[in-house]
Amino acid sequence: MPEVLDRIEVGEIAQSALFVCEARGHRYIDEVRLDSKLAHDDRRYRDGIRWDRRWSGYCACCGRRVPVTPLSS
Repeated sequence: MPEVLDRIEVGEIAQSALFVCEARGHRYIDEVRLDSKLAHDDRRYRDGIRWDRRWSGYCACCGRRVPVTPLSS
């Protein structure tokens, strides 16, 4: 996940990052928003916490708001 997305809080819009539609892999996504951010204890991470982030965005191909995943940079 791009480092800039780590600083976004729940309800904020993500700008200048690429996302894909989880349903069909479309890349024409607009208005991406962080819906939830849950902490999980995980010793593999430096702070001992792994953040599970859920994103949604409007997919132009599907014509509706769908779950989306950030593309790796």
